[in-house]
Amino acid sequence: MDFNKTLSKILGNDKKFNKVQIDYRVIEEIVKIARNADPKEYVALLSGKIDEEILKVTGLIFLPFEASENSAVMQVFMMP
Repeated sequence: MDFNKTLSKILGNDKKFNKVQIDYRVIEEIVKIARNADPKEYVALLSGKIDEEILKVTGLIFLPFEASENSAVMQVFMMP
């Protein structure tokens, strides 16, 4: 087993998916936040799970970040 497969198994992200579904409320929230943040950028992580080879995105995760008109930088050391 190669390193990537081993690491995926350890981290529990070895499931495969062929399709992605994003809940419409997540899309609405992304658009709303983007409009409120304009002209600055923002950054968020997508939250979800894989069920029957479908990645279902059901929410957003926000971490502290710094934003400007050109970029947004997430402070990943504060991940949950």
